[in-house]
Amino acid sequence: IAAPINWQNPDSQFNGNYFRKVKNLAIQNKNVNFYIIDIFSLNECGQLVVYDMTYQKRSMMEISRFDLIHFLELERFLELQQTFHEKWAEVLASLDLLERFNVPCVNTIASIRYSMSKMYLFDLEAAGIPVIPTKLIDATIRLDDLKKIYSRGRYIAKPLRGECGRYVLELGQVGYNAYRSLQQQDDRFLLQPLQEDVRSGEVGLLFYGNQLAHAVIRKPHVENSEQLKFPLKLCVEPYLPTEEEISFGLDVFNAFKLPLHIYRVDFIRTQYGLALMEVEAVDPFHYGHLDPNYAKKIGKFYREQLYSMSMV
Repeated sequence: IAAPINWQNPDSQFNGNYFRKVKNLAIQNKNVNFYIIDIFSLNECGQLVVYDMTYQKRSMMEISRFDLIHFLELERFLELQQTFHEKWAEVLASLDLLERFNVPCVNTIASIRYSMSKMYLFDLEAAGIPVIPTKLIDATIRLDDLKKIYSRGRYIAKPLRGECGRYVLELGQVGYNAYRSLQQQDDRFLLQPLQEDVRSGEVGLLFYGNQLAHAVIRKPHVENSEQLKFPLKLCVEPYLPTEEEISFGLDVFNAFKLPLHIYRVDFIRTQYGLALMEVEAVDPFHYGHLDPNYAKKIGKFYREQLYSMSMV
């Protein structure tokens, strides 16, 4: 599992909420050997830094010894100062190197590359998936000019290759400094009309292949009479999806240009029906703490992947 731990003191982190689920994976799946890997330490000889979850030991290991790699999170430990442009350039360089050693990955390296950019939204829309209306904006445009063009209605600007809601701004309220930060993330960004329907909640369906693992709903902390303010503060809860919603998630899976193994489909319900917000397939947050059976489900998925590869 690729994840950003403190490699100087890795033992100190496995009691926290984020890595407790990784520890639970190892404990509840004793017939699979789990390692945390530092993908950014991979060298030309195929060696990288690993942390053995069974023996709680840090060492160097050959990448060729792994049967399956899962990118739980793609960033360095506490590295939040990089622009997205810098981060993804570093990630892509690591993926290019990893690809040479032909180790199976969840998701495939090609799928991760493709999913980094939300340009996939335009491909899904062309394939017939209802998508939140989205425009591609050149990041060199002046803020005043952009506000003049989109002066009617409320619009949300977000990075083309973003994550975790960072640099998501409301166009009408954004100042010059915040807009400059958005411009620095990439050469283009996305602009979408504000969806008031998000008040009812944004649903996220986590899938393993074509099987639903669990679902969550994220609702903003606002009263009906209050205006939505960005970035939104969200309350996340477990959610029981309808058959229509599960079918919608599978439609997205089937329309996606490249194969997906573990991914999250995020959407809202509008007056016109369900509308896709995004597909999280690079390092989707799993909300495993909301599902008591999370470790068993994902462990079963890993074992099935390993078994299917052994039969080839």
